[in-house]
Amino acid sequence: MRSLILLLFCFQIFTIPAFSQKKKIGIIGAMPEEIKLVLDSLKERKDTLIKGQVFYSGKLKNKEVVVVESGVGKANAAFSTTLLLSFFDISQVIFTGVAGGLNPKHFPGDIVIGTSVFHHDYGQILPEGLVLRKTRNVLNKVQNPLDFKCDSVLIAKATRAGIGLVLQKVEKRTPGIYTGKIATGDVFVSDKKKAEWLFNGTGSSAAEMEGAVVGQLCYQLDIPFLVIRSLSDNANNEATVDFNTFKVIASQNSALLLLRILE
Repeated sequence: MRSLILLLFCFQIFTIPAFSQKKKIGIIGAMPEEIKLVLDSLKERKDTLIKGQVFYSGKLKNKEVVVVESGVGKANAAFSTTLLLSFFDISQVIFTGVAGGLNPKHFPGDIVIGTSVFHHDYGQILPEGLVLRKTRNVLNKVQNPLDFKCDSVLIAKATRAGIGLVLQKVEKRTPGIYTGKIATGDVFVSDKKKAEWLFNGTGSSAAEMEGAVVGQLCYQLDIPFLVIRSLSDNANNEATVDFNTFKVIASQNSALLLLRILE
């Protein structure tokens, strides 16, 4: 009997994540601008360094959260998200940040609440062009879906949270909040033809560089996730100039929606 109790005690110790015994909401942003408002609002902040990456724990709107700046691009996002999910007991993940708009009806400052995310640069190059392929789940060797669906409950909460939310204006225009599919790739899209291909060919509303990685990891580990993107540009030939002009406002608008969701 004593051996059984000891065994159960050891099992509990080694199955509890290293830095947390309580479920927390994981919040990820790629750049400093994307998490600045979040960190400024964080209460009871505690910084934890893991493998050179800083994780910020604390409370947002009385919710226990862990915030991390992932860095730009798929490899950086995979590194940071893996550490987040490995060392903290995360119940759900929300990515907040900026993106290039693909829908010609959307403009800088607008927000896209992701319904799904996918890799727009993963596939096979054939004579007729790039053909998108499915990734493979390293855990069970089975092909993943082409699109990783964001959690329906989080989408509903985000949609409700956006009602009446006052966003920062961009050039005297009040931004809108929409839902849509989000494309992820290791490229900064700043070409009108590529933007049109992504919109017309895949039905995507926004293009960015991290979301599908987060979606894939969360899908494979059965963790609910949501990607929120505020548009900094329209992914066209003027995207670089617009990105530098509007990335701060767009980052803040995305974070404002995130904070409202947590309420």
